[in-house]
Amino acid sequence: MNTETKDVSRAKDLWYNNSYEQLNQLVEQLITIGEIECNEADPPEWYSVNSWLADRLREHGEIVINYQGLHIWGRTTTGQVAWIDYVIQDIYDNLKSNIGG
Repeated sequence: MNTETKDVSRAKDLWYNNSYEQLNQLVEQLITIGEIECNEADPPEWYSVNSWLADRLREHGEIVINYQGLHIWGRTTTGQVAWIDYVIQDIYDNLKSNIGG
C-alpha cells in the first residue's frame, strides 16, 4: 500500500469514526429517549445536511429531522455513496435545469 492510499484510508477512517458513526449513534440515542420522533422505519444511515438540502429532501418525501437547528437526513438507501442516490440526482437535475445548465 503506497503512502497516498494509506492517507486516503486514514482520512476515510477519520470521517467514519468521528462524524458519520457518531451522528448515527446520536440520532439512535435521541430516538430511544424520545427526544426526537421517527415514525418511519428507522433509516440505516443519518447525515447532517444544510437547510437548503433539507428542504429539497423534504419536497421529495425524504425523512429529515430538525433537532435544535441541526438538519438530519434519514437516508433509506445504503451500500453506495449518497450522491448516486436517485433523490440526490433528481435534486441536482432540478437545480441544473433551473439555472439553465
